[in-house]
This record gives sequence, C-alpha cells and structure tokens, in this order.
Amino acid sequence: MIEKSALRAQMLRLRKDIADRQMKDAAIANRLMELAEFSAAKRILCYSAMGSEVNTAPIFEACKKRDVAIFPPESGITDFDLSITPLVAADIKNNRLGRGGGWYDKLFEFKKCIKIGLAYDEQIIDEIPVEAHDIPMDIIVTPTRTLKKSKTALF
Repeated sequence: MIEKSALRAQMLRLRKDIADRQMKDAAIANRLMELAEFSAAKRILCYSAMGSEVNTAPIFEACKKRDVAIFPPESGITDFDLSITPLVAADIKNNRLGRGGGWYDKLFEFKKCIKIGLAYDEQIIDEIPVEAHDIPMDIIVTPTRTLKKSKTALF
C-alpha cells in the first residue's frame, strides 16, 4: 500500500486540477444541507477552505440565515455537535487522509460529535492507509453521493 505522504502529494495534485469546481461545490453544499444530521445541528465547527479544498462559504451563509452557530476551528470553540472537516482523500470506509498534522484526529479523540468530510468524487479512493490514531468520518459528502459509516448506506 502507498505511504500516506506519497498518497497525500498525489491527491493534492489531483484535487488542484479538478474542473467545474463552483458547480461541484454548490452540489456538495446542497447535499450537505439536506442531511438530517446537518439540519439537527445547533453548533457547527466548519473549516474555511484553503487552496483547492471544497468551498465552505455557502455553508457559513446558510447557517447564518438559519440562525445556527457556526465557528471556524481557529475560534477555539470546543462546544459543538457537528464538525465539517476538510480532507485530502477518503476511502469507501470513510477513512480520511488530512493535511498530515493530526489536528482533527486529536480533536476527535476527546470531542464526540458527528464528523462530516467534504470531498470531490475524484478524492474518493478504495483504501486509505490507516494508523491507530486515525478517526474516520461518520459521513462523507461529494457532489454525487453521500457515504455514511455503515457499509450499506451509499446513496
């Protein structure tokens, strides 16, 4: 199996070259906002997109319109019930490959919440190398599908 660092570099190059990004970002945001888990959330931790990550600006705007508290990770907020998490790649078992710093894995060790990763379809691969400290997402949302942690819930 490919090492995480090599896979990360490969997937970052792939993500940078994804076409029709605005259309795909809108589809991801719409699919996310249709989730019951998202609708039920009262306090959301959500990353602000950097570089070629899925754009989260529409999610921040929707939360403000719905009067739902939404915070970026740098706010230091630890009182949230749902986290929208960036990823470099994910697999069909909802394992996540992040930027390599382990920040979210460390956070999720002590914070129990619904964990949602946002990705383009091109970022979903068969298998991610997993280590003991890696924490999978509960849900991964792409422009065309939603992968839930249970193996049978692809729709």
